[in-house]
Amino acid sequence: MTRVDVAVEEAPHSAALPRLDKIDLVARALPAGLALAARLAVGPLPIDDAYITFRYARNLAEGLGFAYNPGERVLGTTTPLWTLLLASLHGLTDLDLPRLSLVLSALLDAGTTLLLLCLAGRLGLGHGWAVLVATLFALNPLSIAYATGGMESSLFTFLVVGEEAYAAAGPYLAPRLGPDTVVAMPEFGAFGYVTGARILDTVGLVSPRATRYYPLPSDFAEHNAVPPELIREERPDFLVGLERFLPEQLVGAEWFRRGYRSVASFEAPIWGSRMVVIYERVGTGREPPDE
Repeated sequence: MTRVDVAVEEAPHSAALPRLDKIDLVARALPAGLALAARLAVGPLPIDDAYITFRYARNLAEGLGFAYNPGERVLGTTTPLWTLLLASLHGLTDLDLPRLSLVLSALLDAGTTLLLLCLAGRLGLGHGWAVLVATLFALNPLSIAYATGGMESSLFTFLVVGEEAYAAAGPYLAPRLGPDTVVAMPEFGAFGYVTGARILDTVGLVSPRATRYYPLPSDFAEHNAVPPELIREERPDFLVGLERFLPEQLVGAEWFRRGYRSVASFEAPIWGSRMVVIYERVGTGREPPDE
């Protein structure tokens, strides 16, 4: 790709976030608060399988390895990611594993209510209906039972609903993509299928649509940032990412400001961000077809 050294003004966001008044903020926070309170009030009620995961997490946290019985390398848990999360947090808190899993699940379900508010808005539901949808999830007895049961259900739900934050950018990008268009983004799975684009994977999660595998930076967990050197080297046509994943070293760099422009954003309160932002490389000439 050829570098374009033409300064451009940043385009206005096509889906800028509205200013929220206090009533809106309270209404958005209500389902999240209900989700937390409902699950914490019930307390931990682990099912049998949860204790298998707890034992793996405890052994891992105590330096005995990812094993049910120390020294025996057998994978006996069906939730390795959940196990890693529990193990990582177990050494940082005084909570026992059943209660730790409950607190983590309650927080994840609270986050899911915020994502449901966004998703309901994208589907055209009014503010009141969106709050109702999120509240119904927050107080759903089955969801509460799963959260108190010690397993990974809350994490899975959060990730599935959170993927919509990226999938929502698909309708905007789809008419602007050509057969050789490359989209750079932290790939969470569905985006490549939604847009049909070739994905330049920026965080090392392999996708069937990936054009290049870029190893996960050793400091990614600390900085949660798209590597500026990757974008500068590859010059993708579009860069899509949560605002917190787009560091100032990238979006504030002179070469980036001269070669890319912000063209759209979509509300996405996930992983500590407020929105998904889309940047387009200057000079791509990708315009949507006439409707």
